[in-house]
Amino acid sequence: MAIDLNTEKIHTRCYTGAKGVQIVGDVGGDPSAPTVVLVHGGGQTRHSWGGAMHKLVASGHHVVNVDARGHGDSDWAPDGDYTIETLAQDLAGVIGELPAKPAVVGASMGGAAALYLVGALQPSLASALILVDIVPMIDPAGAAKIMDFMNGHADGFATLEEAADAVAAYNQALAANPTEKHSLYGRGLAYLRQGDHAKGQADIAAAVKLDANIPDEFHAMGVQP
Repeated sequence: MAIDLNTEKIHTRCYTGAKGVQIVGDVGGDPSAPTVVLVHGGGQTRHSWGGAMHKLVASGHHVVNVDARGHGDSDWAPDGDYTIETLAQDLAGVIGELPAKPAVVGASMGGAAALYLVGALQPSLASALILVDIVPMIDPAGAAKIMDFMNGHADGFATLEEAADAVAAYNQALAANPTEKHSLYGRGLAYLRQGDHAKGQADIAAAVKLDANIPDEFHAMGVQP
């Protein structure tokens, strides 16, 4: 479905989370339509849900897409409290200002907070819960791997190429040789999303030259250009 982003009425507003922390979110769509709340993962921002938000709004949903505390435009916690319970309370503050129960879509950290809220604190707040890259019973070894990756790049990256290489090395399914094609295609998508179409198209063309089926593999993984 083609989406004209210029016609979508999306605005930014603030919500009050736990202990008065201000939570920033993008809001779009008709408030009387079914509502979807999007909650990103650790080390991300609400913009990681940007494409999904535009598609949901275009398909007739009311969407609230928030930055977690300490992420994006939301406030940092003065007391350093970023526990899952407090993130869940922030989410409750957002949902409490909505006209109807939303479907909550949470990725990784956001999914854990949503699960804690809907599963333990206030089950009646949501009409549905969708978890992305998170499950109720987490494998400690997998969680440790993620934390090691996040802590290993606390100062960020100097270039987009450096970031893409780090992600490719982390995710063996996208690693360089013998799967150089995956790394090239993934980096190409990143360039396109950054607006650098020349570099993006060059990397994608190089990946397709290595394997013409690579776009289908990424599509099957749910990754869209």
